[in-house]
Amino acid sequence: MKLFSMVTGNMKTTIKTLLLTYIIYCYCGVEANNNIVGDGGVGSTKPNIIIILADDQDVLLNSLNYMPKLKKYLTNEGVTLPNFYVPTPVCAPSRASILTGKYAHNTGILDLDEPNGGAIKFRSSGQENSTIGSWLKGAGYSTAFYGKYMNEYSCDSQIAAAPPVYWDDWFVLCDPGVYDYWNSTYTDNGKIVRYTNEYQTNTLGNRT
Repeated sequence: MKLFSMVTGNMKTTIKTLLLTYIIYCYCGVEANNNIVGDGGVGSTKPNIIIILADDQDVLLNSLNYMPKLKKYLTNEGVTLPNFYVPTPVCAPSRASILTGKYAHNTGILDLDEPNGGAIKFRSSGQENSTIGSWLKGAGYSTAFYGKYMNEYSCDSQIAAAPPVYWDDWFVLCDPGVYDYWNSTYTDNGKIVRYTNEYQTNTLGNRT
């Protein structure tokens, strides 16, 4: 299954219409026409990186059959990993593994919320200090994170008011509005905002 894309040229604006759980952009520069380009422009040896996670895809239920745009722009144009295994098929532990490259028994994120998992433990345990965001920032990339971060990421918590410093742009859903596709609530670089009368995927697509 094709799970993510590495894009070095023009990014199709139609990708905004996909149902996206989170998007990570790591890029070196942006042209005036908003096409993402590598350091030094088109033809750079340093690629732009876009990771798009579409959550809860089910092979047995053929969920991708109901998401034709995801199939068109990600499955057909993404990277194929024929022997890809998810170490922990649970939301927060899997997200922690994607961000850190570690198994759940090494991150300590074993469940959706405290005491054994969730966003609060991810930060308090120090796992958030070293992730794909910090590594790419250290390599000279500009970074951005959009969409859902991790379970138990509450608008009322201190962590929502203080995003990880290595994300240059941080537009993340926070509880109690993560699963409200209308009138969702976000932390916009630490400021809590609510978008009324607006569909969640449209808001995220416009921001990205």
